[in-house]
Amino acid sequence: MRHALSRFTQSVRFRLTLWYVAILAVILLVTGSAVYFSEAHTLTEALGVQLDTRMETLARSYDHQTGLLAPAVDDQSSGMVGDNPLTLLMTPQGRLVQTFGDISQPRFARLVSETLGSRGYLGIQFFPVQRTAADGPTTMYGFNSSLLGDSQHTFFLVVGLQTDIPDQLRQLLVILLLALPAILILSTGGGFWLATHAIRPVQVITRMARQMSENDLSRRLQLARRDELGELAATFDHMLDRLEAAFERQRQFTADASHELRTPLTIIDLEANRALTQPLTPEEYRQAIGLMQQENSAMALLVNDLLTLARAESGQAAIRREEVDLSEVILDTVERLTPLAYQQGIAITLGALPELVIQGDRRYLAQLVTNLVENALKYSAGVGDQISIDLGSEYKQAQSWVWLRVSDHGPGIAAEYLPHLFERFYRIDQVRTHAPETAPAHSPPPVRPAGSGLGLSIAQWIAEAHEGQIQVRSIVGQGATFEVWLPTHE
Repeated sequence: MRHALSRFTQSVRFRLTLWYVAILAVILLVTGSAVYFSEAHTLTEALGVQLDTRMETLARSYDHQTGLLAPAVDDQSSGMVGDNPLTLLMTPQGRLVQTFGDISQPRFARLVSETLGSRGYLGIQFFPVQRTAADGPTTMYGFNSSLLGDSQHTFFLVVGLQTDIPDQLRQLLVILLLALPAILILSTGGGFWLATHAIRPVQVITRMARQMSENDLSRRLQLARRDELGELAATFDHMLDRLEAAFERQRQFTADASHELRTPLTIIDLEANRALTQPLTPEEYRQAIGLMQQENSAMALLVNDLLTLARAESGQAAIRREEVDLSEVILDTVERLTPLAYQQGIAITLGALPELVIQGDRRYLAQLVTNLVENALKYSAGVGDQISIDLGSEYKQAQSWVWLRVSDHGPGIAAEYLPHLFERFYRIDQVRTHAPETAPAHSPPPVRPAGSGLGLSIAQWIAEAHEGQIQVRSIVGQGATFEVWLPTHE
C-alpha cells in the first residue's frame, strides 16, 4: 500500500495535477481578492459621495455666532429620509453639542470620540447603532466626519447613513470562501482526468517497451495524433524501424560471417585430418599445407574486412584529411595488381589520369580503388580480357567533383541485382566466373583475388566517409562500370 501510494505521488499525473491545482488556486485567490476589494471600494466610494454631500449641506447651515447647525436642516431637507441619517456635532474632547436623528447617544458618542482621538479624523467607518426606542434594532451605519468652526470654536461634524455594505461584503466573502474550494475540488478531478488522458500515449509507449524484446521489434504505436505526443510516438516508431533494421542487419551479418568462415574452417580441418591420419608423400603434404595456408589467408582477409566495417559503424575508423593526388593512388594500385591481372589474362588500361587533388585519407582511398579493381578482376576472369580505369573532374550542383570509373568486360549484372550489390556478403551466383574448362593441363591454376563479399560494402563506406558516393551501371553481357564521385572542397 505504501509502495503504491509512493509511486502515485511520484507519478507525472499527480505532479501535473498538483501543479495545475496550485496555479489555479493562486489565480482564484488573486481573482477573488481583486473582486472582493474592488466591490468594497466601489460600495464605500458610493457611500462616501452621499456622506460628503450631506456634510456639505450641513456645513453651509453652520452658525458661527451660536456654534450650532441651523435647526431648519433636517432629514427632509437633506433628501435622505429613506437612509435614516444621523448627525452629531462634537467637540474635539468628545462632548456632544448637537445631534439630529434618533440615536442612543452616550455609547455611540464614546466610540466616535475614541476613533477621532486616536486618528485625528474619522474617515468612512461602520458602526452598529442602537436606536433610542426600546424595541429598536441595532442598525449598521456608515459614518464620516469633517471639521467646522472658527478661530474660537472647533467642532467635528459627524454624519452617518444607514447602509448594508458590511452585510453585502460579508455575503460576498462567504460566497467566495465557498466557491473557491468547490472550484478547486472540481478542478482537481478535471485536472487529474486531463493529466491521465494527456499521458496515455506515454503509458502505451511504456507498455509496448516492456513487452518488446530483440526478437520482436515489429510492434508499432501508430498514434493518429498531431500534437507533441503524436510526434513522440512517431519518433518512437521511426526508432523501432531503425532498431529492427539494425538487428536484422546484425543477424544477417552474423549468419553470413558464420557461413563464410565455415567453409575455410571445414577445409582446414579436413586437410589437417587427412595429413594426420593418412600416409602422404612430401608433395601431398606441401599441397595440404599450401591449401590450409590459402584458406587461412582468406579467413584473415575476411576478419580484417569485418574489423574495418565494425570500426566504421562504431565511429572508430578515423579519416585523416590530407591532400591526396588520386592519379598517384590509381597508378600505385595498378602497379600492384598488374601481375595478378596478367596471370588471369586481363589487361588493365588507363585513360587520361589528370593530376586531381582531394582532401582525404590516402590509405582508405587506395583500399577503395583496390576493391573496385579486384572486383572487376574477379568477375572478368574467363569472360573478359580488359579492365579500363578513367579519372576526371566535373562541376555540378555548385560543387567541384572528381570522378573515378572502373569498367570491366565481364558478364554484366541484371538490373534486379544492382540495388543489393553493396550489401554485405551479397553475391550473385549467376555472374560468378570460373576458369575455362579447356585450360591447358600444364598451366597453373588461375590466381584470383580472395573475395569476402565485403569489398563493395567497404568501398561504399569509404566513398561516403569522404562525403562522396558510389554508383554502378551494367548491361547483361556487356560488363559493369563502377563510378565514384568525391568532392574536392575547393
